[in-house]
Amino acid sequence: LQYCSNVMKIINIKTEHFYGPRDDDNKFICWLIRDLLNDKAEIRLTSGEQERDFIYITDVVNAYMQVISNVDLFTDGFNNLHIGTGNSYKIKDIVLMIKEVIENITERKNKTKLFFGVEHDNGNSYIENNQEISTLLKLGWEPKVDFFEGISKTILNYWRLYQ
Repeated sequence: LQYCSNVMKIINIKTEHFYGPRDDDNKFICWLIRDLLNDKAEIRLTSGEQERDFIYITDVVNAYMQVISNVDLFTDGFNNLHIGTGNSYKIKDIVLMIKEVIENITERKNKTKLFFGVEHDNGNSYIENNQEISTLLKLGWEPKVDFFEGISKTILNYWRLYQ
């Protein structure tokens, strides 16, 4: 695409870690929700100090729609664009919040033991800074679903499936 960018407009979109109902069960958020809802005996994790920007799927779709609606505002050539909330959360905080929301939704104490720091960080476990989303904000887009609301909707969907 870089090679073709001298003759056409390219919009290269990097989407941060999106999640939501009916997502891929192998992705971190859904894998964690499933294991917690099923009261898996233990979950072995890294330290959880890594930071990630998690964005709810409807916000991702709305961002793409905003880009498509405003494609003429982008310059010819290669345009990089990030879709995220602009907020990063530590994985450990996310895991603990998900466990707490599950306990609130199911109205029972979750028995899963969380072991932070027993798994080694791999090459994909980098610390991530907040991504620049100013271009999207200038187009009139902003994320509407905060993490707590989005994760609650996602957990509720999975809980209904497992009942």
